[in-house]
Amino acid sequence: MNGRTIQSARDLRNHIGLMPVDSKVVLSVTRGDEELAIEVVITADNLASIDAAGTPLDGVTFSRAADGAGLMIERIDPGSPADRAGLRQGDILVSVNRSRVESVEALQNAIAARPSTLALEIIRDGRHLLLIAK
Repeated sequence: MNGRTIQSARDLRNHIGLMPVDSKVVLSVTRGDEELAIEVVITADNLASIDAAGTPLDGVTFSRAADGAGLMIERIDPGSPADRAGLRQGDILVSVNRSRVESVEALQNAIAARPSTLALEIIRDGRHLLLIAK
């Protein structure tokens, strides 16, 4: 990376994580006798975690759904309340207790009272589902 030898995936992640957004990096990849140089630009992570402690959404990392129709579940912490509630990576959260959630801010507002039970409208595999999460 930029002429530096990288020893592991962790080493690469750490070097990239310390670089400012919009930095250009040249990655040299060697396979057999062939070397390939790839130029990339470091961008900001568009993932968002929310403060959902005490709710069934605790343990979820979201991104904005590509079509703007809700929030895509990117990651779920194993064993978290969200995992136990049946949420899955790739689900799109559309509404919480009948309130549309098209942004992280809207979701934060919807769970501000820290309800222990949530009616979640999600899209999974193209189908709308209502999940009651406790």
